[in-house]
Amino acid sequence: MSGSGGGGGYEYQARAAAYINAHILAQQPLGWLLEHSTPDVPIAVVEETNGPGDDINITLEDGAVIELQAKHGLKKDKDFWEAIVKLANGLRQQPSLYGILLTDSTASGTIKDKLRQDLKRLGQGRTDDLKKITQEVIDKLNAEDIRNTTTLFRRLQIIVIDLDDDSQGAKSAQILLSQVINDQKQAGQAWNTLVKDGFSLITNRGRRDSEGLARLLSRHHIQLSATGVNLAVVAERYRAWLRETTTHFTVPGLGIELPIETAWIQLQAYGSSETEERDRPKTIEEWLASYHEWSRLAARREDRSKAFDADYIAEFNRQIVVIGGPGAGKSTLLRRVAHRLAGLGKRVLLIRLPHVAKYFEQGKTFEEAILKVAADGSGIEIDQLQLILANRDYLLADGLDECDPQRATIANALFRWVAGHSHTRVVVTTRPVGHDAGLLPGWEYAELLPLDPQGIRKNAQQLIEAKFTDKTQLEEQLALFEQRLETNRTASLAARNPLLLGFLVQLSINGIELVQQRAGLYESIIELVYNQSLPDRESKTDLDAPVAFRVIETIGWILQTTPGIPERKLVELLGQELANELDLKPLAAQREAQKGLEFWEERRIIERLSVGHQNAVTFVHPSLGEYAAGRYASRLSEKEVHQWLARVRRQPKWRESILFCAGAGAAERISTQLLELDNPEEPTSTEAVLAAAALAETTEPPLKLMEAVANQILPRLKSPIPDVVFEAAQALLALADLAPNIIGTIAQSLFKQAQSWTRLAATMLALACGEDYVDLDILKEVLDNIIAEPAQAPVPFLSKPKKSKRYGRFGWEFQNHVLLQGFQLLLKKQPGLETAKQIEQIISTGTLSFGTSSSLRNLLTTYVLEKRKSEEQQEDIEEWKLLWCKLIRPDKLFAEFNPRKLLTDLRRRERTRDADRAILEAVLRTTDSIPVSQVLPPQALVHIGALIGGIGWENLSVSEWDVMGHRHDLKAVDAVLKGMIAVLEIDPQRVATEAASVLEDIKRTDSYDLDAIEVALQTKENIENKSQGFAWALEQIEKLLEESKGGSLFGKIPQVPVKFRWQRAREVDLSPKDLVRALDHPSEIIVRSAALLLANGARGNEVAPVESLRIFKSKLIELFDSPYTEIREIMVRALASADWLDREEAIILAQKALQDNDLAVRDQAVETLRILESQ
Repeated sequence: MSGSGGGGGYEYQARAAAYINAHILAQQPLGWLLEHSTPDVPIAVVEETNGPGDDINITLEDGAVIELQAKHGLKKDKDFWEAIVKLANGLRQQPSLYGILLTDSTASGTIKDKLRQDLKRLGQGRTDDLKKITQEVIDKLNAEDIRNTTTLFRRLQIIVIDLDDDSQGAKSAQILLSQVINDQKQAGQAWNTLVKDGFSLITNRGRRDSEGLARLLSRHHIQLSATGVNLAVVAERYRAWLRETTTHFTVPGLGIELPIETAWIQLQAYGSSETEERDRPKTIEEWLASYHEWSRLAARREDRSKAFDADYIAEFNRQIVVIGGPGAGKSTLLRRVAHRLAGLGKRVLLIRLPHVAKYFEQGKTFEEAILKVAADGSGIEIDQLQLILANRDYLLADGLDECDPQRATIANALFRWVAGHSHTRVVVTTRPVGHDAGLLPGWEYAELLPLDPQGIRKNAQQLIEAKFTDKTQLEEQLALFEQRLETNRTASLAARNPLLLGFLVQLSINGIELVQQRAGLYESIIELVYNQSLPDRESKTDLDAPVAFRVIETIGWILQTTPGIPERKLVELLGQELANELDLKPLAAQREAQKGLEFWEERRIIERLSVGHQNAVTFVHPSLGEYAAGRYASRLSEKEVHQWLARVRRQPKWRESILFCAGAGAAERISTQLLELDNPEEPTSTEAVLAAAALAETTEPPLKLMEAVANQILPRLKSPIPDVVFEAAQALLALADLAPNIIGTIAQSLFKQAQSWTRLAATMLALACGEDYVDLDILKEVLDNIIAEPAQAPVPFLSKPKKSKRYGRFGWEFQNHVLLQGFQLLLKKQPGLETAKQIEQIISTGTLSFGTSSSLRNLLTTYVLEKRKSEEQQEDIEEWKLLWCKLIRPDKLFAEFNPRKLLTDLRRRERTRDADRAILEAVLRTTDSIPVSQVLPPQALVHIGALIGGIGWENLSVSEWDVMGHRHDLKAVDAVLKGMIAVLEIDPQRVATEAASVLEDIKRTDSYDLDAIEVALQTKENIENKSQGFAWALEQIEKLLEESKGGSLFGKIPQVPVKFRWQRAREVDLSPKDLVRALDHPSEIIVRSAALLLANGARGNEVAPVESLRIFKSKLIELFDSPYTEIREIMVRALASADWLDREEAIILAQKALQDNDLAVRDQAVETLRILESQ
């Protein structure tokens, strides 16, 4: 209860909280407890406590507590007597407690003057000459068995303060606030912010301390003082500065700063626990190859099962090295992480290690260096920084690779620093070049992945949104960009790199067509870079366009010819080239060469690298260098081109430059000379294949030349080696659009070949040339063969075919293309149930790529829906219905045909939601945490995500998840969750706060009565839709569907990295009896988690029920055959200290693990056997 029961009372209470909070921020005493031994400086307030004060609970600096009742216009009425009795009773029960009855000048004089003065006198032991009101209070307390004691009245006071905006109380609070903010003119705004927050605290029964209050003001754009005495305020000033300086990032190509919260390119990372030292490159040439490895290899990584959102890389790793190639987004990632964590109130240091290295050279300690770098420009003194960042939560260190020649020194200093700051989580970024695990031994590793198609679309939209605010323009530009990517394979591959994506978006926005030919595309990028302004710094160098372009071409040629050439030698060779072409003297040419390097370095096309004491130059993306080299080669003479091709044509590193050369205008010369060098009789001779690719780089190659190339490739299509056939077919596919008659005729000539892989390749070529070249009988035969015996997939699937063909590296990809394009054609030419069943059959095998399976499912779904609508009376309607049900989600089917069935699906969703609720309630029970209201921005459910992902619930079917809604043996479930939260090192308070937030969302849909909706649907037939009951039911269903769009809990959690610390299982207090009971739980995941906890020593403080464990030994042993590598590895590791089986049994299981398919499990088995045999 507060004040006079609402209205002015609640406002007075809110203003009272604001008044106290101003004192908290300024660290000034309230001046209320004159008899208290120390100044009454408040440090925290809690509102609506249901304690003796009820309204506000105040904690003082020395630990003393004040209970306060705030009463606007207090009079001697029921509210007064309830307040005074409740306060006095609380003081009697708690001898150290203080009680304050706070009111204002509108209170009755009897209370604010007479009683207030008498309470002071009573506290001093004076009982003479008491006023009537005072005697009435004493009598009332005696009646409540609260005796008149000097000690009680010494701790009970009435304080009178007016807190309206123009009152002295409000003004004094604003004076205090002016001491903690940077601009005293904002004192009134700060006061109003605290008053408004007071209302929020009343509603939410919230709590505030210095840190939370400082964050509150910062969130309302009130800049805090950098020189205040309250360290919490200074710490928040630092966080606000860090957030402000990381608010934007620059996208090369767009030439503008974009908001990091909305336009951030969402990256994914691929986790690896491999910390052992790998074979390190020994020469700078090998280092440079490593530097570009990300672009070549990671771009082809399709298995993202271990991928996670890179945003959360800091929160779930103690020490981790993030590796990314050029243009991968490492620096921007750390800015984003720092921005987000600072917003969460964390103490974060964001540093550039090259800057730290400079201070290190000057004799600073590593600690001094990182503080100076982290807060440079913040305006906060170094001594205060040392205090506010003494217990920093995160260190985000960018650019270890840029510290040469001090890389090893800085890494060693960082490693030693971490040893003394084990509570600080550390993230270090580096490019592959020059890094090895030995620099930071024992650390985790993660690799930034290229953007996938979904990521490209999402981030392209964000980038375009930064340029266009009009929705129509935005949609038009996005559609145009996507269309250009779909029809341009070169651009679609380049877009996977965040650096190049920015260039491509800008080209599209500028109305520059993303030309099909790669050389033209890269020419546009280089011209864009040349013409763009440099928003983040002034350009120090200027070059005429012809000179600038010649410089970049020559650099590309030199670096491609001599990788790792020292920078000094590169400048020398570039100078010689410029001297010849510009007629310059050697010294002037050298200066021009150096100027050219600086020009392109400023525009971030090339980068200087240092490996040890060697200096080198490389392109930020390998394809830019390959284009530049190809452009240079296109200007060579006929003789020089022939000599060059004869020397490099079979060297993989030159392939792209050869093709770029062809695209730059030399396609005929390149293709003709390659045909002369080709030997069709030699399997390793691929010159004709390369010639076809060269012709595909231009828009209108000569027909005769294409025919010559195709005829020279034809023998390879009949090879007994599948890889040779598919490689040849791939080359001809590039010419299908340019010469469909030539390629289509060749394809038709191969339809009767005996080799299945040749027929598959021929079918693919025919489909690419157009339906006129396809023999439908041959097509159906090929499709039947694929269904009966598909090509082996390059990645493992849950469902493997009984029989499969070994088609080498490319057969599986060809098969998927033929299936999709072939069935599209069959549905057009020979539609019917038989074709539809064939499609459903191949989808159900699980042997297709995810993309092909999804495309086929969408194709068939659309087709079947049209058939159902147009042929409702056909005899085989039931088969069409069955096929439909197999294909699509029930909600789509029910929404299309029957609201009652849609209700059935809603009941299924309700079961899933109930399972969500059960899990979240268990989280709150096991964490023993009451979520506290925080002044924080909306956040993703990262800790819930870590728990769900770590336990493995994301791999369950819907029905298995729904089992949790039955709430079977909650104590056993709680024990498992408590153990897994500890093992995954999840913050209990954060996961509890997230769980409470989601539970609130779930409660919003609990008000819908599905039984009532069902009754309303059953009372009227569909023809009577207009009745109130039926219409109401449909309206309720529509609302429920709208509110449940977010889906289940799985649809709300991000992918986050999870790390298991199984040694924590032994440290957390768990009931082994509960864990043993969990082995009988109906949820497979609960059983598996309980088994893993028990296998790793979870026993708590109880006597381990060894006999019970032996009974369930078979369930634990089953985990050694788990399909998950991580689980098998965990179980093998646990054998070294297992108390649930004999040593001999443990040895047998470890020996069996030596035959495991996974190297990590086999290595762990070797280590476990070593330990067991030594026991």
